[in-house]
Amino acid sequence: MLTITDFIRILQMNYKSPTLEMEELEEHKLSTWRDVLNDVKDLIYIHPDASLYDAIKMLIHNKIHRLPVIDQRNGNVLYILTHKRILRFLFLYIHDMPQAKYLQQSILDLKIGTYKDVEVAYEE
Repeated sequence: MLTITDFIRILQMNYKSPTLEMEELEEHKLSTWRDVLNDVKDLIYIHPDASLYDAIKMLIHNKIHRLPVIDQRNGNVLYILTHKRILRFLFLYIHDMPQAKYLQQSILDLKIGTYKDVEVAYEE
């Protein structure tokens, strides 16, 4: 799966090359970009019948930001699942879900985030 980061890398590589006009990028094929990027990885995906927990676990364990939801029958991508979409879903439907005690606790008490050794840069 090519991401916006991949496209930016392609543009940076070609912008630095005086032998390639930017207009030539229009004639490139995805297979060319795959060879140039030289970091082809197995596609990490999930099927639509997987649980929300499984999807979250896959995003976190694989350190990815986008998870394609693929149809098992034909291999088509049905949807791209992101952290933002999951948070939005939880926010919209939190009142319909059983309430866990930790949802009422403070972020500090739950120790979510970074609380030590935070550096701050001031505009001066």
